[in-house]
Amino acid sequence: MPRSISMLVAVLALTLACAAGEDANTEDTAADAAGATAQPLQAQLQAQAESGVSGMVTVTPQGNEAAFAMHVMGTAGTYTGHVHQGSCADTTESAMVADLGTVRVPEGGMADHAATAPVAADSLLNGRHFVGLHRQDGGPHIACANLQR
Repeated sequence: MPRSISMLVAVLALTLACAAGEDANTEDTAADAAGATAQPLQAQLQAQAESGVSGMVTVTPQGNEAAFAMHVMGTAGTYTGHVHQGSCADTTESAMVADLGTVRVPEGGMADHAATAPVAADSLLNGRHFVGLHRQDGGPHIACANLQR
């Protein structure tokens, strides 16, 4: 009888240890998945309409917001930045999702600009949104970056 109890205790202890390990692995997997979506995304800002304006856009998830950092190069001027639905392939009928503010490129042609959009980054990084720059007085996009992981 004492041997049966010892075996039962050993089996029970082993079962509990395995169950605890599975919970830890599940938590680790969930944390890894959350960390993957929280990683910044970099996208090439490409010149449109022979504007000569290009650069890089970095989008960083911050909870229910998205932080945008733009490095813009090219023709001096004042531009406005927006996040739009759609893609750079056709920017003409694209709904604006977020305003990224005014980007001023000085003589010498380089500017850094930061903005925060009140939209969760994961909802923007699905290949159905882009960052577009256009002249402050309107007109077509002069630079564009598709947002896709």
